[in-house]
Parts: sequence; C-alpha cells; structure tokens
Amino acid sequence: MELAGGFASRKESNKDPSTRARRWILEIQMAKKREKEWRDTSKKVLDKYRGTKARRNSFNVLWSNTEVLLPALLNSPPKPDVRRRFRSQDKLGKAVSEVLERGLLASLDAYDAYETFKDDVLDALLPGRGVSWVRYIPSIKQAPPKLKVVGADGDGQEEDAVEEELEYEQVCCEHVQFDKFLHGNGRSWKEVTWVAREHDLTKDDIEDKFGKEIVDKLKFEEIKDDAFEREENRDLQSLFKVVKLWEVWDKLGKKVFFISEDYRDSPIYTSEH
Repeated sequence: MELAGGFASRKESNKDPSTRARRWILEIQMAKKREKEWRDTSKKVLDKYRGTKARRNSFNVLWSNTEVLLPALLNSPPKPDVRRRFRSQDKLGKAVSEVLERGLLASLDAYDAYETFKDDVLDALLPGRGVSWVRYIPSIKQAPPKLKVVGADGDGQEEDAVEEELEYEQVCCEHVQFDKFLHGNGRSWKEVTWVAREHDLTKDDIEDKFGKEIVDKLKFEEIKDDAFEREENRDLQSLFKVVKLWEVWDKLGKKVFFISEDYRDSPIYTSEH
C-alpha cells in the first residue's frame, strides 16, 4: 500500500522494479555521503604512502613504518587447521576434519591467496579498511536428458527432461579496494543489513553476464588515456568503455542484485541467496 507521503514498507516498494532500483540507488548514494570525508582523507594518506609528491616525500616515514608493520601482521600464507571441537575419539569426525583441511589447502593453492590477504592488510594499515570478498564459483553442465511422464490424467506421454548437474566448484577470496566497497548504516556490524562492491565492466562483460539486450540500456564511460589521441587508436577506444555496477547483497531481502546509478528502470539482475 502506498501512502500519501510514500510507501508503507520496503516490502511494498520492492514490488515495482523501478521503485526498487531507485530505492537502492538512494541507499548507495547515502552510503557514499556517509563515507565521503573518510574517503577523501584515505586518498591523501595513500598519496603520501606512494610518494606522489617527490619533493615533499623525499624521506617517506609513512612508507617505511608501513613496510615494517606489514610483515609483522602477515609474514606467510595462512595454514588451515581443522580439528574436532571436543577432541573425542571419533574416527569419522577425524576423517572429515582431514578432508576439510586438505580441501582448504587445495583452495589456497588454486590462486594467489597470500597476495590477496597482503592487499587486505595494506588497506587496513593505510585507509583503515581491508576487505576480502569470498566468492563461490560453480561450474554447471547439462546432464543427459531423462524421460518423464507428463499429463494430468497420467496418459503416459513422455518427453525429455533437461537437467543440470554440478561439474566443478571452487571458493576463492578477492581483494576489494577500500573505495569500491559500501555497506548499510548501523551502530555495529550486526546491524548492517547490506553490503556492496563496485565493478567496472565492459560491453563484452555485460553481454556475457546479463545478456545482449541490457547493453543498450546502460551508460558506458570512455577511458581517458593519451594513447587514444593517436589517430590509429581512436577506432579502438569504444572497446575500453566501462559501466560501473554495484553488486548488492541484501541480508533482509535475501537477494543478490546489480544496480547501475544511471539506470532506474529496474535492477540489472536479481537472484536469491
């Protein structure tokens, strides 16, 4: 029910795709506003660490102090240690613990987890927020078709049922740059109801992930670079255009969706989680 001054609840506003998109654009914009002062300060801190102004940073104390603290906090790749909670004489529990521990070791070896954690710690030391985004990546394939009986009266008609099955799955951590992460308002982390990360996606990325029909609805930004000032490179500039999408995980609504701040008709994509 929509009241004279607006919607009665968030649940009601979610029924209309356009209203839902506009509501989440507001959530993102308000979160940016809450962090604006901190983000501006963080960028100045990073400039000092990187020594962007050589004359002022001829002796960079911030860099040297950070390089001392970094290995003190993280000096080697983490080693998984899975064990039974109560150390009881449980052979099955011991076997399961070993399987989980070996699985974690294999997962850490599958990608450069140490560099990811190192970037997290560096962001924690400088801007003050280090974020890893844990992603589950399944590989689905079509299973051989199976016959099933259809018809309300059980007339015995048969048709091929297309099914999918899990071929491979993996879990990995991705470092999220401090200014590419946002979260909902709250006095403690328990009260935060959503988190989001920003993606820079090309037209090919959008078409692969969400379909060709959505490409024309989004506003892509050109990448500015001196290389495109050359005549022979200008026809390639459009290939580097990107659109900024926010991947939002909503704890209350139990949904995952993508939002573009320039597209208000609906969320780009929505799925359950």
